[in-house]
Amino acid sequence: MGLDASEDGKISSYYSNYHPKIDVQTKPTVALEEAVETARKTYSKRQSSQVKERDAALIIYPETTEGKIVYHLAWRFMLAGEQPDPELEKHFIVDAHSGKIISSYAARFPGANVTGQVQCEIYPENPTDPVTTEPCRNARVSVEDAGNAVTNNSGARAIYFLRYLMFYSGTPAIKSTSI
Repeated sequence: MGLDASEDGKISSYYSNYHPKIDVQTKPTVALEEAVETARKTYSKRQSSQVKERDAALIIYPETTEGKIVYHLAWRFMLAGEQPDPELEKHFIVDAHSGKIISSYAARFPGANVTGQVQCEIYPENPTDPVTTEPCRNARVSVEDAGNAVTNNSGARAIYFLRYLMFYSGTPAIKSTSI
């Protein structure tokens, strides 16, 4: 379950997922240490010795394959060096029964203050009328490799992410929006 709140602390929306009939053995057969070693093998020998596991959790991970959801008991963790290094920092989800890496992705750049205004294209009912652009008010925005935020009434939002930098040539990379 998640909550989105306005700048003054009022809840503006909430969301959740419900997955019925999850049938997964909840006792891992692969230890966290084994999962971390599997993930380390994706690095060069020099880089592998520099990274350490952070923020580990045992989760039930829903994976969509061939139109079906398959549930995995999985280890979720990040591998990172002592100092922030975008080349080393990576998130992993490793199956806690098979030891297979289900997913991995770069953590990007550490520390960011992302601000800006999200604009939406409004398409008219009549195709001969012009397309207009307006601020996306109260829209839930997903910023790639960082997280989610909700725009305010003017479509603006300032977001602080502890570990991620979203600027690519000074522009936030917007993954998706939902209104």
